[in-house]
Amino acid sequence: MRKIKSIMPIISAVLDIASNFIAVFIIVVLCDKLNIKPTLLMVIIPGVLTIQNNTSRIKRAKKGIANVKYMFERSGESDSYEQELDVRNEYAHLVGDVTGLLLGTIYFLNNAPLF
Repeated sequence: MRKIKSIMPIISAVLDIASNFIAVFIIVVLCDKLNIKPTLLMVIIPGVLTIQNNTSRIKRAKKGIANVKYMFERSGESDSYEQELDVRNEYAHLVGDVTGLLLGTIYFLNNAPLF
């Protein structure tokens, strides 16, 4: 179980990279289907909101008031919660989201206008 916990942040980051890369691809495909020219703001605005959400989740995890802790408490397994692992996992989500958005933007929207 300890091995799984140690690679959990890496898995989270990889999944976030993939999901955000695919999200940018979907934006480009939808714009193409709707005959709209994709712009950088179509990715920047949701990206900023995602980063803001991730930073608030990191702050909650550092304070020990994260949703994961409440889940463990409700199930009667409050001693299973590890705050350090939760904080590392939230940082991994932040890194994965930013990396996925940047890779998707560079790959699919490298010549797109800002607005």
